[in-house]
Amino acid sequence: MKITEFGKDIGIIFDNGNTLCDYHEQECYEYNYADWCQLKKSALNYDFNEETFKIIPNYYGFKFGDKNRTFSMPCYYGDYITIFYRDKYNNVLSKIDIKGE
Repeated sequence: MKITEFGKDIGIIFDNGNTLCDYHEQECYEYNYADWCQLKKSALNYDFNEETFKIIPNYYGFKFGDKNRTFSMPCYYGDYITIFYRDKYNNVLSKIDIKGE
């Protein structure tokens, strides 16, 4: 499972149609988000094992990957952000709640 697209408005899209995305219910003028543009270039060449893929809360962000390798993704500004890992049919495979910086 390889990354085919990533960015601010789309999160991460994998070649099998699965996605990673962030969600935050906005209140007033706050803007909380996962900074998908911080994705390491080495993640683009990595072939993730779909069977052992996971998302893990981390201090001010989260890690994602498989049993052999994980990559960090920072999240910013305040309150909680939910990270969803979905299949190509938009079914939630897993989700985590994290606190931003």
